[in-house]
Amino acid sequence: PMNDAAGNAHTLDNATISNVYIGNACRLRNHIEWINYTPTYAASGSMTFTSVSTNLAKFNCFGLYCCVRFDCTGTTGGSASGNLKLSLPIANTGTYSDEAFGSGYVKDGGNYLSAYMYRSDASNVWIAKYDGTNYGTGSGRIATGILHYQI
Repeated sequence: PMNDAAGNAHTLDNATISNVYIGNACRLRNHIEWINYTPTYAASGSMTFTSVSTNLAKFNCFGLYCCVRFDCTGTTGGSASGNLKLSLPIANTGTYSDEAFGSGYVKDGGNYLSAYMYRSDASNVWIAKYDGTNYGTGSGRIATGILHYQI
């Protein structure tokens, strides 16, 4: 449970958060449970990332930082490009690409490869293969990882 400013306990188990309004006086501070969220997905350039199944999407806030865990499987199409895009549950207040970062892996075709995440904009991060090469196109593309950023 979390306590509000008046000390009343509230539970967020399996809650769906559709609009997040977090101010300086009411942050999810040191909340020890993970909160589910529903991310959106896209891709860079003319590549598409569709029919995406979210296997895991959770976040947790610690002070002014947010930690996100995700795992998804989808289909890439169009012209091959180098990034998948994942939406964040709470806006990133940083301004530089290194202010949202993470690591994980992707399955691009039959190969599992290391991956890293970096800031796209205040609401999204890019998921890139470790070597910066383009994703192939096809079904069964997996992306999983953990990232941290400033809120």
